[in-house]
Amino acid sequence: MTLGAVPFFKQLIFTPDAPLFFFTDSCMILGEAMIPCILLALGGNLIDGPGSSKLGFRTTAAIIFARLVLVPPVGLGIVMLADKFGFLPPDDKMFRFVLLLQHSMPTSVLAGAVASLRGCGRDAAAVLFWVHIFAIFSMAVWIILFLYILF
Repeated sequence: MTLGAVPFFKQLIFTPDAPLFFFTDSCMILGEAMIPCILLALGGNLIDGPGSSKLGFRTTAAIIFARLVLVPPVGLGIVMLADKFGFLPPDDKMFRFVLLLQHSMPTSVLAGAVASLRGCGRDAAAVLFWVHIFAIFSMAVWIILFLYILF
């Protein structure tokens, strides 16, 4: 952010004709390849299947329930409070919908990458697998509910 805020550095690095633009170009290429690489690592942790984690069924079910059933109402409360206190732009229902949608989404695969670095990759991969499977159903319910509330 500092490099982009200082005009000299911005012209030195970020403009297409800058002498150090190769650094920006390299970062963009690495950034585009990051998600496929993380998905490969996640798939590698699932090599023995999602049932191979050391977590029990009850623990996995509790994590899925908390993430897909308990977090969205909390997000709804946060967005409604922010709206009541005037933190959100008035009459922008799409902005509110996107804020609500963020709370109903499944956990990011980046959490699995971090867990892999900590040595819990297999367990995190199994939880992420099941959270994403059940998110298909829970997101449909939450989206319908959020649209009903907003519109």
